[in-house]
This record gives sequence, C-alpha cells and structure tokens, in this order.
Amino acid sequence: MTQSIIGTNIAQRMTDLGIRTNKELSERSGVSRAVITNVQKNPDKKIMAETALALADGLDCRPHWLILGDGPVNLDEVERANRLRFGSPVVSINELAKAEPKELLDMIFDDEGRQRHPCPAGNADSVFIIKSSEPVGKYPSGLFYFDYEAEPVSGQLVIARPDLDSTPEVMEFYQARGKKYLKSLIEELPLELRTTEFTNEMKILATFKSFAIV
Repeated sequence: MTQSIIGTNIAQRMTDLGIRTNKELSERSGVSRAVITNVQKNPDKKIMAETALALADGLDCRPHWLILGDGPVNLDEVERANRLRFGSPVVSINELAKAEPKELLDMIFDDEGRQRHPCPAGNADSVFIIKSSEPVGKYPSGLFYFDYEAEPVSGQLVIARPDLDSTPEVMEFYQARGKKYLKSLIEELPLELRTTEFTNEMKILATFKSFAIV
C-alpha cells in the first residue's frame, strides 16, 4: 500500500525522536492511535486541521512540512537557514585547539556577536573562517574558508594537528606515490623539516574551500 506524504513524514519524525510506537505518539500528541494509523495507511484521505496541528506539535515539526513535505522540518532548521544567509563564522586557531570544528560550530551557533561572512563558494553548516592579517602560503592576508567535511587534494591548504599534543595550524597537504604528507608554512623552519609524512598521530581537521580579501 502506498504511504502518504504525511505518513512518511510521521515515520521519519518518529525515528528522529525515538518514538517507537503509535501509542507513544498518541500520548505525545493527543491524537488517537486509530487516527494515526488511518493517516499513515490512507494516502488519499484528508486530515483535519486540528489533527495535523496536534501531530505536528507532538512530532516537533512544522505543520506545512508534515502535510506537504516542503521547507524546513521545524523552527530550528528555519533559524539555521537564516543564520547561514549571513555566512560562515570567523573562528580562531586557539578555539580549534580546544574543540573539534563541528563541536565548536555547534557551540557558537547562537552567538549573534560572532563575525560572519558569506562564502564565495557557497555557504554550508560545515564551513568556517580563519581570518589572517598575514599571507598564508600563496594567498595574501584575508578570509580563509575551511570545510570540516571536505577531503583534501594534493597541494591544498588544510588545518591540521601535526601531532596529538600540538596546536592546530594551517598547512599544505600533498599526496604522492600512495603516501600523504603535511608541509608546514612556518618559514623559520629549515626546508628539510617542513614536510613530514602523514602518521596516525596527525589529524586533518578541515580543508580549504575558498578565499576572500577584506
């Protein structure tokens, strides 16, 4: 039997919220189990507005999304979409030393005082900015956008930990003959010490995505 859009969305939100049975959903929403089952199994049958509102409340979602599947699931996603319009947040290397990129971005999500700039390559939840007043590699000073979900390619900038106890730094990633390398951009280091073969103690935190001059 074909499941209705609302039936599919009910199932999705039940999974998201850990609601295991229609009985549990009935207790959360105030809608009877018989009505819930009927909605799930009868795609052509109309649903009363009061029932839709009660189910949406019980499933923590927007009624419009529940019925039609359009737009954000709930107001949290609306807020996230609005926040993304303002761009990616500026963070510091010191902040990345204390928290993984995803954890840090979740922590500062509601920080309205945080400086944000649109990414030239497109905004995303996983993108953040390192702002540098000094040149970095071949780039002049400016805004360096990094994506913690992206995989690097050879020659690309990354933010990496050279070892478990080190502060993260912007480095260059290289790959050749099946091996991976990280190259330090610290000019004070002798040339022979700048490039190191990748080890298990090293960790790439994010990959360069875009650059903007300010």
